[in-house]
Amino acid sequence: MVHEARRRPAVGIGLCGASNDRAKCGNRIFRDRAARGNGVWPVNPREPESEGVAAHDDLESHPGTPDIVN
Repeated sequence: MVHEARRRPAVGIGLCGASNDRAKCGNRIFRDRAARGNGVWPVNPREPESEGVAAHDDLESHPGTPDIVN
């Protein structure tokens, strides 16, 4: 299922642990997925945003449903 979703263009990814600190893995993953054209939804109750995108406290607080949760 994940492999099928990754083949589709503009996959929505809920990224748990996304960070605004460019040195942390959560931020590097965020930037990589966004650079590949994916819609990335940062999820982190301790961060207000990641790379300028508003972060959500949990997956349920985002209005959409991600194709993949990482």
